[in-house]
Amino acid sequence: MTHSPSIVVAGIDVGKSKLDVHILDRDLDRQFDNTKTGRRALRNWLLKHGVSRAVFEPTGRYHRNLHQGLADAGLETVLINPLRSRRFAEAIGQLAKNDRVDASMLARFGLFPDLETTPPRQGNLRLLSDLLALRRKLVEQLGALRKLCAELDPEAAACPSTTLDALKTDIADCDRRMRACIAADAALSRRDAIIQSIPGFGPLNAACLCADMPELGSLGRRQAASLLGLAPFDRDSGQHRGGRSIRGAAPSPAICSTWRPCPRSVASPPPEPATSASPPTASPTRSPLLPSCVGSSACSTPSSAKTASGRPSRQLGPWRPPRETTLDQRPANRRYGENIASRSPSVITFPPHVA
Repeated sequence: MTHSPSIVVAGIDVGKSKLDVHILDRDLDRQFDNTKTGRRALRNWLLKHGVSRAVFEPTGRYHRNLHQGLADAGLETVLINPLRSRRFAEAIGQLAKNDRVDASMLARFGLFPDLETTPPRQGNLRLLSDLLALRRKLVEQLGALRKLCAELDPEAAACPSTTLDALKTDIADCDRRMRACIAADAALSRRDAIIQSIPGFGPLNAACLCADMPELGSLGRRQAASLLGLAPFDRDSGQHRGGRSIRGAAPSPAICSTWRPCPRSVASPPPEPATSASPPTASPTRSPLLPSCVGSSACSTPSSAKTASGRPSRQLGPWRPPRETTLDQRPANRRYGENIASRSPSVITFPPHVA
């Protein structure tokens, strides 16, 4: 593992009340309070020792102020999936786990050169995430209370009627505030409109994807499908061919949007016979906002638009139903098609890039 000698990495284990810090190159350990004063002292201590990269795990609201303060101070902030950091520690033989060890392991993990900087969420996106988290908790409480009332005597079940009505009102208020939050941001509004153009995706699913997958629009279709938990991964070794399974790093959107092959009712109508007077139509390009297994875009890519790598830049646009393909017309040696064919009816719908 090689790294630039100019990078000084600090690992921070974030807790509700304490912040354990380890600076790797200096072999320094220190603990700070997770308060406004403690975070300011931590920032000054890191700058004093020339730290340029801070690595820590996302812990809900406990890391937010720290994240914002370090980013404002000019430090490179990297959020690490807790599962990956734990697997990394076990891979190098560190089986013990405590706050000090976690900070040390995060610092060592931060030496990898290809880690991406994670900027803190800003403005309406942060508010939308908070409203969505509050709504989930309210729905959970409402469901638990309804389940309890269904098991009680009718006279006792009538007691929390006021509480049930209040929870419903609060959920409706959260929905209204989420829609207002999205409408106040031009980027979120456009993303929300594209997601809702897909059949079966309503305002709640769109808000969930906007809040929990802000990477949409900057990822390729395969990366987005993998992040959402819709891409099957291999489990092969030698001659053994294990079963394919799906898993993702963003579980919340996956709960709200379970993908299935599009039914025939939403498939595109058969094309009309071409005549000499009708010009040929160009096939639409896929949208980088959504995984290809969810839909494709209706906008075309201008031939003059180029990215830094020389490839045509893709634009966002509303969803269009994919064209229908029979099993006899499916491409050969394409694992995607074979997997779907093994558990689908005789006629299925393939995305345009597969068919």
